[in-house]
Amino acid sequence: MESTSNFYSLISEKTQDFVGRKWVFDEIDNWLSDDLQNRKKYFIITGKAGCGKSTIAARLIEISNGDVDTNDVNYDNDNQIMNPHFQNIKKGFLDASYVISFKDNSSTYPKTLATSIVSQLANKNEFAEELINSTKTSNIYNIDINASQQQIYANTVQGARFTINIQISGSPPALSIFNDLVRIPLQSFLNNNPQRKMVFLVDGLDESIRTIMENKETDSIISILSNLEGLRNVYFILTTRDYENILNKFKQNSLKLDISSKSYINYMRPGHNCQQIKLVL
Repeated sequence: MESTSNFYSLISEKTQDFVGRKWVFDEIDNWLSDDLQNRKKYFIITGKAGCGKSTIAARLIEISNGDVDTNDVNYDNDNQIMNPHFQNIKKGFLDASYVISFKDNSSTYPKTLATSIVSQLANKNEFAEELINSTKTSNIYNIDINASQQQIYANTVQGARFTINIQISGSPPALSIFNDLVRIPLQSFLNNNPQRKMVFLVDGLDESIRTIMENKETDSIISILSNLEGLRNVYFILTTRDYENILNKFKQNSLKLDISSKSYINYMRPGHNCQQIKLVL
């Protein structure tokens, strides 16, 4: 599983040396404000290498973690200082996040994605209950949560953070692991909480392709995430380079924002090109 130290070191690295991109956050906040009938399942931030996709994702994670308070931050946009008042981008707005990086080879594996998401969702004790229920008869998964099942069922760990250890026997397909650990218990959780909407962020989809043929495999991270239409009330913020073979897998139900497009050139500060742009919050 991707280590916590690796994860946060990647986030810290990506949020250095900023210049303003408030307009990107406005677009994301507007998407999150859309009514459910009109909201696309995927908000995809795409563009050329070096345009700040991962930096934007990293800052969103920091805001959700409470490391950055948007009410305390000024945005330098076209040489104007402004204070944002986002309706949806705030502490806790992400239910889970995941960073894929060639610097951490384990992050490119779907199994690591699944176990990382489960670890984050397990701190919502209702999900932990669904996870235990959905896997308790399986001889493949051995799940150890450092809170007793009685505590979880009685909701006595409400608000507490606890860890989860997942042991997987054999070599089940990555798609089966994702379905068993994430999709099935998550769908059960949402069926029992129909008013709940969940938002996940996955950064660096293009870096998950380890081989030329992998983007055609059903067990790849891209294939798994692009086939979640049936998982209702779950939405994704994704970042990837502007590779058509990736974007086409999500095009039926996605809102795409190409931040290196000429359409947004006016948002770039004078003297900066795509390689130089970083996000300042």
